[in-house]
Amino acid sequence: MLRASSSVWTGTLEQFRRCGEGCRECVTYWTGPRDEPGRVDAVVHPLHTAGPGSYQIDDRWLHTFWVELGRSGRSVRVQVHTHAFDAFHSRTDDLWPIVHMPGFLSLVVPSFAMRFTRDQLFLVEIDQAGMWNKVDLDARIEGIP
Repeated sequence: MLRASSSVWTGTLEQFRRCGEGCRECVTYWTGPRDEPGRVDAVVHPLHTAGPGSYQIDDRWLHTFWVELGRSGRSVRVQVHTHAFDAFHSRTDDLWPIVHMPGFLSLVVPSFAMRFTRDQLFLVEIDQAGMWNKVDLDARIEGIP
């Protein structure tokens, strides 16, 4: 079970709305201290380009991010991104997560995070075979009101 601080969810939504402006996808990474595997205490907004149906992370930014995670003793816990309409995990989402190992979570927020209800959020997890499976939000993450 991950425990996200209250500022993580609020900060994520603010970032999505500011960056995506209700017309483009946006992505954030939730991070936490490597030595506290259940803790999520920061939102990282990567340098990326985006349109209404996709986003792409800047390669140089990604390299720098991995180096900084190593130096600071932190790790990525959840990849969180928006979709235009319904929340689901697309084939592109399946193929290109920032982390591809069992237990990694990806949370999709519908309607570019502008107007949605909690039950419209879509959470998936990578299993031991490398496949994504829908999982119960309440069973995996605390801190999303």
